[in-house]
Amino acid sequence: LPEVGQLIVSFCRWAGVSCSRRRQRVTALSLPDVSLQGEISAHLGNLTFLSLLNLTNNSLSGSIPPELGGLQWLRYLLFGENRLSNAIPCSVGNLTRLQFLDLGYNILSEQILPDLLQNLRSLQNI
Repeated sequence: LPEVGQLIVSFCRWAGVSCSRRRQRVTALSLPDVSLQGEISAHLGNLTFLSLLNLTNNSLSGSIPPELGGLQWLRYLLFGENRLSNAIPCSVGNLTRLQFLDLGYNILSEQILPDLLQNLRSLQNI
């Protein structure tokens, strides 16, 4: 619990976080160019109302968490210009509303397989 006199700021007011008005659910996480380091947390997969995930131009490393494939409302997945490695998880193919996918300028180990793209019917830009 916060101590007396501590100011509690809703996560919806944090820089780079946007929330829905009615239910205060995180709908966008936009943190490009902020020098984030380390791995992308699998816990981002718990943000089930997320439509925009922009972590472009940071120093993120490791794999893309397969848990992100459960983000059914995601339309923008922007991870370009990081140090992400390994293969793109097959679960990305579950993102049927995805319109924009940017994974450029990483060190991903495999090509994007056609099977991964077949369910991405809304995809406009890759």
